[in-house]
Amino acid sequence: MKKVENLLPNKCTSKISIYFLMVFTLSLLLGLVGYAQEIYQQEPLLMPEAKAQEMDQKICGLDEVICPEETSAEIIEAEEMLKGSPMQGLGKAIVETANTQGVSWKLIIGLAYAESSLGRSYWFPYDKENCHNYWGIKPPAGRRADGSYLRCYYTDQDGINSIVGLLSRRYRDQRPEQMCGVYKKPCEQHWINNVNKYYKQG
Repeated sequence: MKKVENLLPNKCTSKISIYFLMVFTLSLLLGLVGYAQEIYQQEPLLMPEAKAQEMDQKICGLDEVICPEETSAEIIEAEEMLKGSPMQGLGKAIVETANTQGVSWKLIIGLAYAESSLGRSYWFPYDKENCHNYWGIKPPAGRRADGSYLRCYYTDQDGINSIVGLLSRRYRDQRPEQMCGVYKKPCEQHWINNVNKYYKQG
């Protein structure tokens, strides 16, 4: 009988311990659920659009950074300059390619106007339809077999890449007045005036 009586307190103690353990576990789970709900209701980890725009505006204040808003305005202006010409639709490619090399996109359009009237005027009909060269760039040999002095490109983008590279290498930071006599031989005042019509616009 004594042996059974000694066991009773131990059983009660075990039940009480289990009960408190269950209560503690349940409280812990409820706490975790509440914490998870609180985190879920907070702002997402991704930056809100308003904050992203604010950061973009701050970055765009730096001189060396081209802002998306400014680029869009430039593209709109370039497209307006080319509107109605065979070069219409090339404004975006010209602006973006020129900006990557630090070249004036207005100078590129001005040269195209002086050399081909924005793609309207060529000596050889073949050049107008096939060469994608609006800037009077000559072939490496100086003259093609058919007699044309114009270099041909496969696409408009190839032509744009070529004029941007040429200006970046040989005429960086030069004005039309400085280029005349080198890019255009012999130098003629009306050529300078034609380039400046777009280069000095705005």
